[in-house]
Amino acid sequence: MNIEGDKQLRPTPSATWPVAVAIWDGDDCLVAFNDRFTDIHAALASVLVPGISYEEFLRAALAAGLRPTAGADGDDAAVARGLAHWRRSEGRDDYVDADGRWRRADHRRVPEGSVVVIHDITDLKNAEAEARHGQQRAESLLAIAGAIFVSLDRDLQVTMINRRGLEAVGRPEHEVVGWDWVEMALAEDERGAARIYMNGLLTGYIDPTARHEVEIDMGADAAERRIIAFEYAVLVDAAGRPDGLLCTGIDLTEYRLVEEQNQFLMSHDELTGLANRTLFMDRLSLAIAGARRNRNSVAVLFVDLDGFKPVNDTYGHEAGDEVLRQVGIRLSEAIRATDTLARFGGDEFTVVLTDVARRDDAARVAAEALAVLGRPFKIKGAAVTIGASIGIAIFPDDAADAEALVRGADKAMYRVKESGRNNYRFVAADV
Repeated sequence: MNIEGDKQLRPTPSATWPVAVAIWDGDDCLVAFNDRFTDIHAALASVLVPGISYEEFLRAALAAGLRPTAGADGDDAAVARGLAHWRRSEGRDDYVDADGRWRRADHRRVPEGSVVVIHDITDLKNAEAEARHGQQRAESLLAIAGAIFVSLDRDLQVTMINRRGLEAVGRPEHEVVGWDWVEMALAEDERGAARIYMNGLLTGYIDPTARHEVEIDMGADAAERRIIAFEYAVLVDAAGRPDGLLCTGIDLTEYRLVEEQNQFLMSHDELTGLANRTLFMDRLSLAIAGARRNRNSVAVLFVDLDGFKPVNDTYGHEAGDEVLRQVGIRLSEAIRATDTLARFGGDEFTVVLTDVARRDDAARVAAEALAVLGRPFKIKGAAVTIGASIGIAIFPDDAADAEALVRGADKAMYRVKESGRNNYRFVAADV
């Protein structure tokens, strides 16, 4: 090892260190260096001695091909740039030496002089090249993937988005990359909660494996909304600190639409669109629970059509279905928006009347129902006339639960049919 000069300036660089180290004094003259520094600069053996100035060292290194000339403007310009870089308080320079090895030279300047540390980063550069190649392959795969991929930095700005993601937001790439993802893509009423959620992922307060559904406004004019289910992976930097998010999304818009339609069909009659028996019983149970708390009454009307079978026999089942649809429309006009009308089955309809103050309230609705159903129905160019028999049961007077209330109204309806039809009757009339 070559050591001369002022030993008080810095500790002597060790020969066993795996990196090249050189120390320069306050006048930019070489003071000491270790064997690794000598090995890297073997071509400079004749000039690499204590006391050489940094400018002399730099010119010799450029001439020997140990430093890049940094352009076609000559060594003088390269020396000027190298000296400007050297005079900074600290700096870093990555370069390829004459042996084709990648080197990283870090220097730090202090009042007493400067320290240069040179690492062999060939393996690192090769890994970076492989990573770039892998990234290019990944980007090719992301471009054709069916899922949405969006990469965000710590400020939630888009750093990468695949083709499917661009299709989802309905914008070109230059209107997405570099922009705030939350403000640019998400529906306005989703932004506050989404920003809190994503920042929670970055700070570790929220589990990144949880699924998060958001609505995306498509296009600059937000003409269409899409429902996207995102899953997240937290990206980290070299120190393991959260550095961004990788968002993987699946467009659930069509799925949710089908799901809503299926859910509707599970609780509604397909022909009339009215509540079915299951939903009706749920609504009735809720109405009874509310009436019990508020100490008021609930009425159930059980409506069975009179003269409906001849319509089917004469005009066919399509005509009968049309009559049932029109019956649903007319009965809806006879009740309040807070009441529930259901097709209970076949030609039977049921009604829940909430907040019934007097029996006359239920009687008035029943009379209105008879009136609207008594008007002729126009079917296949003919005027068809039907009627209805209606039974009425009151909670809590006639029954204490939903099933018993419906059974009571059903029995009262049959009493109407037995006594001439096209009328209404209370359960209490049979007690």
